[in-house]
Order: sequence, then C-alpha cells, then structure tokens
Amino acid sequence: MPRKKTPYGKRIKEAGEEISVIFNHPALDVDLRSALCVVGDTMDADRSYIFLLKNNGCRGVKKIESFVEWCKEGIQPDCNILQDFDTKELSWWMDKLVEEHSINYHDTGILPREAEMEKAILDSQNVMSIVAMPIFNDGGSLLGFVYVDSIRKMKKWGSKDEHLLKSLAVLFSGYIERRKEEIELRRAIRVLDSTWRN
Repeated sequence: MPRKKTPYGKRIKEAGEEISVIFNHPALDVDLRSALCVVGDTMDADRSYIFLLKNNGCRGVKKIESFVEWCKEGIQPDCNILQDFDTKELSWWMDKLVEEHSINYHDTGILPREAEMEKAILDSQNVMSIVAMPIFNDGGSLLGFVYVDSIRKMKKWGSKDEHLLKSLAVLFSGYIERRKEEIELRRAIRVLDSTWRN
C-alpha cells in the first residue's frame, strides 16, 4: 500500500514548529544552519541564506554580507550571491525590502527593467527562481534578509512558503538581540571574575 503524501500546508506548519524549537535555546547555542536546512528541504530549494547589512566605513553606505548559508547535497555553495555589494547598487532590491515586500520570482528572467543589476548577478550564478524576505529589528530598521533560490529548475513558491520565511526572519531578529545580550553578559561575568581574582 503506497504511503500517503503529507499535504504541503502541513509540511510547512511542521517546518515552522521545527525552526521554533531550534531557536528555543540560548542564542549562542542556536544552530542557524539547521534552521536554513529545514527551510531549504521543505521548500525543495537548492540554497538558503541569511544576509545581513553592514556599514562599510562610509557614512550611510551599507554592504550586504552572507551571515550563514545552507546548500542541498550536491550543490556548490556560492556565498558570493549579492555578497559585498553596496546596497545603493542594488536599489530595486533594497527598496522592495525596506518597504516590507518579499521578492518572489519563479523565473528570474522576468525581473523588471529596474532590477537590471540584480538580474545580472543572479544570471551569473545560474539562479532560476528566488524568494527573499526582509528581516527587521524591533525599531523597524532593516537588518538583512532571508534568501532561498533554485538553480536546477524553476520553482514556484507561494504564500505558505513566504509565511515560513517570515517566521524565520522574525525568529532571527529576536536571536540577534538575544545574542548581543548574551555576549555582553558573558563579557561582564569575565570582567567581574577577573576583578574578584585580583
């Protein structure tokens, strides 16, 4: 008797629950690659990333850097996608994210004319389909984005997939805040410990 296939909506829900469990640890113990693996496997993606924005030393100019990545077995990692670009060079992409829009294209060939630079970068990596979801901090500033792609075939990702990425983005935003606090706490404990020893 053939096994029943789990409905996609249920798989997405289970993936969301699994990611919540991964983040339900002290921030410094969270395995981000495992969370990206859950997302990538569930969405049948080839690669998934979390990209962060960082200041590059020039006032008001930020660069995109790959924070963590996951690749399906047999797929070469390529963290150079959108890596080290000034956000001003990718104005279409960044405007979408800042305005709290996801970027979801089953065919990167139909990206709008305003996304000429973004399309060129994706074409150079043979990316066929993409989804990106913004990550905001509590103050509403853009921290970065979660990104999923397919290079083997075109994939059509819908609202359930976007919901999964949104859940990961929210959890990651909280993780960043907790991580800062935990690092500060550990630093304070070390200083206090060394003071008592002297």
